[in-house]
Amino acid sequence: MPETPKPSFDDIMRNVQATGGARATSSLTVCFVPAISQQLQELEFELAEAREREQDNRLTRRDPDSDRSSSHRVGDDGPSSVEELEAKRDALIADNEGAFYDLQFQAARRDEWSDLKAMHPPKDDVAEDERMGVHWKSFVPAVVKKCLTDPEPSDKVLDFLAESLTSGEWDRIGVAVIRLNNTVRDRPKSLRNTYMTMINGDDFE
Repeated sequence: MPETPKPSFDDIMRNVQATGGARATSSLTVCFVPAISQQLQELEFELAEAREREQDNRLTRRDPDSDRSSSHRVGDDGPSSVEELEAKRDALIADNEGAFYDLQFQAARRDEWSDLKAMHPPKDDVAEDERMGVHWKSFVPAVVKKCLTDPEPSDKVLDFLAESLTSGEWDRIGVAVIRLNNTVRDRPKSLRNTYMTMINGDDFE
């Protein structure tokens, strides 16, 4: 049987462009009602803890001699599982459909992403800025404007988002867009810890 010819670089370019391009995309459900948004943030916080706990449990099973102490909050009946918390989150969204929207994002070009970070350098002595490497307060709106694809980031849409979203929702968006643009799978804990710090109410400039 003759070998299938290896695709040329032109073939690769055509295939990538035909399927929407090489830049990553993602979706994030946000809430426009503050009281419900708080419930969502609390569930996201618990989900992050549950996922970290399950990851630690998997690592412990692989290495029974490892010393992994848990600092996660545990209720009287034990911690909820990822599956249980995801079901609660899905139910919250289903019961309040008019309060939620799935924002769609596309990663910026590599040079555009570098320029965005350079335009928003972190402020000294601001823990969140130092951890994320940018001035969080100005960076998040800038990356939303750059990366948002649905709805289209018109001035009207951006003004509505700025007026309607809580600071917690902006933080969720910021973390999600950074992960999208970095496409990092082995750093979730550092970003997760930053998000946990934010939704626990720590102020930053």
